[in-house]
Amino acid sequence: MGNLAVIYLLFMYIGVTFNLAGVMSIAIATTYTVDTAVVGYVFSLFSVGYSLAIFVNGFLLERAAFKMLLYASFLITFAGIVTATLAAGIEMFAAAIFAAGVGLGVLCSSGNYYIVRSCYNKERTAKLNILNFFYSFGAIVSPVAAGQLLKSGLSWQQIYLLSLTCLAPIILLAVAAKFEKALCHTEEESNPSDPWHAGVYLVGAALFCYVASEMILAYWIVVYLVEGLGMPVVSASISLSLFWGFMAIGRLLSGMAAARIPVSYLIMACSLASFLVFAWMLTIQDPYMVIVLVAVLGLTYSGLYASILSYGTMQIRHASSTLMTFFVTVGSIGGILSFLTSSYLKQHYNIASALMLSMAAVGLVCVFIGIAAAVNRYWRKKYT
Repeated sequence: MGNLAVIYLLFMYIGVTFNLAGVMSIAIATTYTVDTAVVGYVFSLFSVGYSLAIFVNGFLLERAAFKMLLYASFLITFAGIVTATLAAGIEMFAAAIFAAGVGLGVLCSSGNYYIVRSCYNKERTAKLNILNFFYSFGAIVSPVAAGQLLKSGLSWQQIYLLSLTCLAPIILLAVAAKFEKALCHTEEESNPSDPWHAGVYLVGAALFCYVASEMILAYWIVVYLVEGLGMPVVSASISLSLFWGFMAIGRLLSGMAAARIPVSYLIMACSLASFLVFAWMLTIQDPYMVIVLVAVLGLTYSGLYASILSYGTMQIRHASSTLMTFFVTVGSIGGILSFLTSSYLKQHYNIASALMLSMAAVGLVCVFIGIAAAVNRYWRKKYT
């Protein structure tokens, strides 16, 4: 349980750090005298670093000591965030944000790897939902706290430095933990014989779309409420905390639901509901009603990420680090393109068009998982 506590706290910290950008993008843009779309482009470098780290770490996890990878990620994350707060120009800030993304990417892939390779078997979906519940918990606190701290007079640089204090107790717990003894390294798992069929790639496409949708919504919803609907930033930041608050509640419920209904049905129901609620949200102009619907989206989105990831590992009989790395990397690439495409749409059209892209992406999740479920049934009949 001690090891799990470290992993859960790591994801809580990732949730805190990831969601500072959505609240502080306006303040960052003001500091460097650029449009918020430019800040969006900069944060795409964060996702690039995050994705590269996940890809490389997928190979390192089977070859390097687990704790050494954690120590390296702590150091890179710390250096990146501190450098970002000291950056004199947007270029240096971008480089520092890239480094912070690398550090957090190692933490993310390591956490998912630990859960999948710790012999939870049928409990995997529930454990992954709990893991992402802790991410949501960090994301609940982050936007409201950042909004209040900005209102009280703290700079965005000071808030980023303050976020590093969350990392100190996690490092201490990680030093005392013994991770390798809890990992299952069987010959069967290390050398899986199952070929990757079309269902694997369809689930990967669904994960790509989900991550893109979530990141566009989380990054732009506060800016949408402030610039599009005229709401004060402190009030608008509450929407993001409500989103992650309902996401956290939903992830606990999704863990229980996944034990009772097929995971594919759960994913399709949640993604279809998300699409419909999103469409409703974009048709209204009342900012407080928008906040209510953002909270509902938190609930409908909650069953998606961990369930898609778990469903992906079920496509073949033996989950491997290569398969896990594929899914997490594909998801993080969705994060990269979400910043680039949504920032382009915001810059050249309007912010509503960026959110429409998010709506379309979550709708495609339902389509891809439906096709993957059909492919999976065919594949199992053929080889059983």
